[in-house]
Amino acid sequence: MTGPVSQYGAAIPLPEGLAENRARTYGVLSLAYARPVDRPLEELLQPWGSMLEEEPPQEALPGVMRRGLRKLDSWLKGQGSGPTKEALTALEVEFTRLFRGLHPLESPPPPYESVYGDGGLLYGPSTLQVARTYRRFRLKGKNNEPPDHIALELDFMRFLCQKEALARQKGEEALDWLQEEGAFLEEHLVSWVPAL
Repeated sequence: MTGPVSQYGAAIPLPEGLAENRARTYGVLSLAYARPVDRPLEELLQPWGSMLEEEPPQEALPGVMRRGLRKLDSWLKGQGSGPTKEALTALEVEFTRLFRGLHPLESPPPPYESVYGDGGLLYGPSTLQVARTYRRFRLKGKNNEPPDHIALELDFMRFLCQKEALARQKGEEALDWLQEEGAFLEEHLVSWVPAL
């Protein structure tokens, strides 16, 4: 399988299964931002802690990612066979505080691209740009959530990666899907997620 074209015009080979792995990663991240941790999400997160022992060595991961995985692993191991009802309730409270922007002095701004990129305005110009992109692929938002919510943008990346993986499985050209992924990352996620 080949991937993007290098600066010299040669196709860069991509490891088999890379698109599927990216799709799974975007899917789990989307769920993590969409709702508080519950038992199904906790089961999805379980293997992430073990990434610290896998190859490539953990030094290959950015420091911020290693710290986050250590915290996740520590919390998951502390839960034993699964989080208690009290732990899940505490996570739900913290999720609401962190991702719903309830009070400017007690919560960060809510995770919408328009809030971070359009001067704090919900339903700003970036919301319309994201909605247009989704419409090109005949996709709709979920749960009446504005389309520029981080969970929806990450889920859109999951969708694109799945389309890329499917094209590769069928032996079709996947470069168009890779370009769509790159364009959406550059135009949207990269522009605001670091601030989040």
